[in-house]
Amino acid sequence: MEDKKLIHSIGKVAKREFNRITERKALYLLAVVLPFVVSLVLFLIFKNGMVHQIPVAIFDEDHSELSTMITRFIQSTPSMSIVTYANSLEEVKQDFRRGKVQAAFHFPENMEAIIKNGRQTNVEIFMNSMNLLNSNSVLNDGAKIIKTVSGGALVKKLGSAGVMQQQAMDIASPIKLDTKILFNPGYNYEVYLVPALASFALHMVTLLIAVLLISAEFSENTFADLLNTADNKISAIIIGKAIPHLAIQSLNVIILLGVFFPL
Repeated sequence: MEDKKLIHSIGKVAKREFNRITERKALYLLAVVLPFVVSLVLFLIFKNGMVHQIPVAIFDEDHSELSTMITRFIQSTPSMSIVTYANSLEEVKQDFRRGKVQAAFHFPENMEAIIKNGRQTNVEIFMNSMNLLNSNSVLNDGAKIIKTVSGGALVKKLGSAGVMQQQAMDIASPIKLDTKILFNPGYNYEVYLVPALASFALHMVTLLIAVLLISAEFSENTFADLLNTADNKISAIIIGKAIPHLAIQSLNVIILLGVFFPL
C-alpha cells in the first residue's frame, strides 16, 4: 500500500514538472532548445573539419636551390600558406606579436653547402602553440617536408657516388612505413571534437537545469505546493522531478547521436 502511494506521489510530481517545463520558457529553452543550438553552433565553428591555410613566415638566410625547394613544398601544403618573407629573427618575432603569422621556418646560412659536405644542419620551425590544432598541423606537415627533402638529399649524394637509385633509396629509407588510417582518414577533428563538445555542453545544461529545479520552487514560492503534490515525500520530489528531465535529455541524446551527428 505504501509503495502504491509513493508511486502515485511520484506520478503527480512528474506530471507537475512536465507542466512546469511547457509553461516556463526558461526551462523549456534549457531542456529542449539549447542542446541543439549549442550543437549547431559547434558544427558551424568546426565545419571545415581540417586546418587550412595557416599563415607562416619564411626566414631564408641560405638563399639556395635547396631552401627554395623546401619553400615551394611548404607553399604547396594545404595546411600552410606563406604570407611573408622575413629578413631577421626580430622581424619574425614582430610578425608573431602582431598575429600576422602562426608559424615560421628558418633556413640557416650555408645550409645547402653544409649538407653537400656531408655534415648535419638544422631547420628551425617556430610555432604559436596557443592553438594546438595549428601548431600540430605545422609540426606534422613541416616534419614530413624536412624528412622528404633530407631523404632526397641523401639519395642524390649516394647517386653521385655511383650507387644505383633503388639501392640509394633503400639505404636512405631502409624501413618503409605503410599506414592504414581507420575511421578518420582525413584527420578531421570535427569527427571527434564536435561530438565530445556537444556531449559536454549537454552535460552542463543538465547540471544547470538541476540547480534551477529546486531554486525556482523557492524563488517562485511554490515549494509548499510541491510538498503538497508529493504528499510530503522527499523521495517522490526527487524521483518525480528527475523523470521528465531524464526522459527529455535521453531523447536529446538519441536525436543527437541518431540524427544530428550523422547529418
